[in-house]
Amino acid sequence: MSLYESVFRLLDGLVAEYGVTGRVRERTGDAGGASPAGVYETGDGRHVVLVCSTDRTFNRLAEAMGRPDMIADPRYATNARRVQHRDEVDAIVGAWLEARTLEESRGVLDAVGCPMSPVNSIADIFADPQYRAREDIVEVDHPRFGKVPMPGLVPMLSRTPGRVVHGGADRGAHNDAVLGGLLGLAADEIEALRRAGVL
Repeated sequence: MSLYESVFRLLDGLVAEYGVTGRVRERTGDAGGASPAGVYETGDGRHVVLVCSTDRTFNRLAEAMGRPDMIADPRYATNARRVQHRDEVDAIVGAWLEARTLEESRGVLDAVGCPMSPVNSIADIFADPQYRAREDIVEVDHPRFGKVPMPGLVPMLSRTPGRVVHGGADRGAHNDAVLGGLLGLAADEIEALRRAGVL
């Protein structure tokens, strides 16, 4: 598995769109083909990604927000119409999320099956038990820093799981092997370089 493939797989709609229509969709930021879709801030200053790419998902969101009127409103009744009124939809959804904490919003939306996900900082990732359980963060010994956390291996294969064995060699750790073994310098020549401050 290569690194780009996991991200490329997220572009399935783009692949079909180009293959069928030949249309090259350029960068649009949050302004894609669905509404609401984007990053919103919650009342406790966290950021979340919320995407309602189908009318059924939007209808569940509207009900959860206490805005069933949006379902029948011609401006918001279909995704195509919501995209045309993106700023209005974003303002309504944004205000609803800003009135609640991340956990309050997640509780309400998880209960109705509306996808929302927090935008995690690195501190959030370190605190997330799922990262530890999946061994996405491992600790290795470093000659100067002691235990150093590093990303684990992905994918973790069952028969050949692999492991991270060290955090990299310290500066100059291979000088003798390179200078002596590869370049053929004698031990006293290498020591002279050290005394001269070259190494």
